[in-house]
Amino acid sequence: KATVSVLYWWSYKHSMQVVSTPQAPAAIGPYCQAVAKGQTLYVSGCIGLDAKTMELAPTLEGQTEASMANLAAILAAGNSSMDRVMKVTVYLTDMGHFAKCNEIFARHFAGHKPARACVAVHQLPKGALFEVDAIAEISGKTAKEVSTPRAPAAIGPYCQAVTKGDTLYVSGCIGLDAKTMELAPTLEGQTEASMANLAAILAAGNSSMDRVMKVTVYLTDMGHFAKCNEIFARHFAGHKPARACVAVHQLPKGALFEVDAIAETRQAKL
Repeated sequence: KATVSVLYWWSYKHSMQVVSTPQAPAAIGPYCQAVAKGQTLYVSGCIGLDAKTMELAPTLEGQTEASMANLAAILAAGNSSMDRVMKVTVYLTDMGHFAKCNEIFARHFAGHKPARACVAVHQLPKGALFEVDAIAEISGKTAKEVSTPRAPAAIGPYCQAVTKGDTLYVSGCIGLDAKTMELAPTLEGQTEASMANLAAILAAGNSSMDRVMKVTVYLTDMGHFAKCNEIFARHFAGHKPARACVAVHQLPKGALFEVDAIAETRQAKL
């Protein structure tokens, strides 16, 4: 067994490729710009640094434009492109910047709508105001958007979910009512609604709660951890996905809870 494990580790390690380009800023820590594995590219968080001077643009608009340009440069270096992006996470330092960043985001994606989560955090590296990371497909364009009226419409230039092969990437779900687009008034109500919205999108993407592999939970107060865990456990009904949970500064629409997910579809071999 030990020999098999070592061989598997060697095969896995050497089947990944580090992606690097001088057209985007060098990494500012012990990481790389992107990693390619098979037909998937994983892109590090991009902030609004100039690739040559390593200085931040002085304005929100400038930083957002530069971040998106840096993302495009790394995608190109990894044999991908903006219209092949399947999932992004956007990090702001002020949710008041949501509308302006959406405008720039939409222009750079030129009609393409990836799955997306968006959160406001207390700080970003180098004092940046905007950061974006991404998961994209390499070559081909086989990913498909997933949409259902049983979950709230996207509140920006993104889609509810994207499916590629046997993997489904679900956008961040907050506690909006699908019909009224109003937030539930309580933490419990928002968490219940978020989980129900997630389940509806999973179903539309030929998946289900028991096929979720990884989730990220965003709270605005870690004091809500226990109560949200209780509701989370009930909706997953014994299934336990991998999970990260963080408390952030703000969430879209003033939400208290958000959850995104990566799941396998029913065509996957169990």
